[in-house]
Amino acid sequence: MIIPGKNPNTPASPIEAKTQDPFAHLREQDKDNKGSVPSLIPFEASGTVDLDKVDEVNKFGNHSARFKGTNNETGEPMEMWMNTKKDLVIYGNTLPDPIDPKQVTGKVWHAIVYGTVYTNPETNRKKFYFDCLVLDIEGGPLQQSIKPRDFSKNPLLEQ
Repeated sequence: MIIPGKNPNTPASPIEAKTQDPFAHLREQDKDNKGSVPSLIPFEASGTVDLDKVDEVNKFGNHSARFKGTNNETGEPMEMWMNTKKDLVIYGNTLPDPIDPKQVTGKVWHAIVYGTVYTNPETNRKKFYFDCLVLDIEGGPLQQSIKPRDFSKNPLLEQ
């Protein structure tokens, strides 16, 4: 016997769309953490971004970029490494289509960063993930990426 309204296949029951939580996996991982939930907040920041090897995946499976600038909402200074496990999304400020990361890697650019801040509820430590970079293509790169200097010899004697 089918009870109207109880079976989703009967015409009397309305089908309700279930909203999906994109962060459900993080909440599930954090369930053992005394019921606390990680904080995930979107942010927007402006400054310079060093895209040295951004087209390569590092040993942690991330694309990384060095950012120095300010948070557009709070005005606080930001200087950190930002990562993403997603496919790179990089735009030029005047270009409608995404840019191939190989064209901009190895250079420093003025940029606007759209990302997400993940705050661990136990340690209150923040991790910054970038979702999209918008580079000032019109202004061009500021410089080549900053490479570590070789100090295998005394720099004062190298003249």
